[in-house]
Amino acid sequence: MTYFELKDKSDQYFRKIVGINKLVFNEILNILLDHQKLKITIGGRPYKMSIEDRQVMTLRYLYENRTYHSIGAEYNMVDTTALRNIRSIEDILIKNNNFNNLTNKNILFKKKN
Repeated sequence: MTYFELKDKSDQYFRKIVGINKLVFNEILNILLDHQKLKITIGGRPYKMSIEDRQVMTLRYLYENRTYHSIGAEYNMVDTTALRNIRSIEDILIKNNNFNNLTNKNILFKKKN
C-alpha cells in the first residue's frame, strides 16, 4: 500500500497498517527529507520510488516482520531492490539520535501487552 493511498485515511487505520501514528511518521519524514536534500547537493542517482513510499515500505517491514521478497512483490520490485531501499532508510534513522534504537521494535512501535 502506497503513501498516497494511506495519507487520507484515519490515524487509527494508518497506525494499523504502518505501526506508528501520523505525527511520528511526519517526524521521521522530515528527517528523511533533510537527508535527501543533503544527498542532492552531493550528487548521486535519485531513487525511482518516493521517499514516503520507501518509508512506508520500511515501517511495514519492521512492524509486520515480512520478508524482502513479499514486500518487493507488493511494490513490483525484486527482493534485492526492496532490501536496498529498506536498509537505506534504516541507516538514516539509526544515525539520527531520536530514532537510533530502531532495531528495538518494541520501543519504536510501543506494542501493547
